[in-house]
Amino acid sequence: MKVCPSCNGEKFIISGIERHDWVVDGNGEFIEDGGCYDTERVGDTCWECTGCGEVYSDNKELKEV
Repeated sequence: MKVCPSCNGEKFIISGIERHDWVVDGNGEFIEDGGCYDTERVGDTCWECTGCGEVYSDNKELKEV
């Protein structure tokens, strides 16, 4: 497991993409969300520790425990 080297935090904020099916009207206006069917982590995203706020360029900078 990897943790924040500054505070040993185990949770991080990163950017991700969710794909949803939407129900729309004939003009393309949103009516309802059909639910998430796929998720993906953005490849080049920073890792922000939720404990102390330190930011790392990727998880290779985190500490292995």
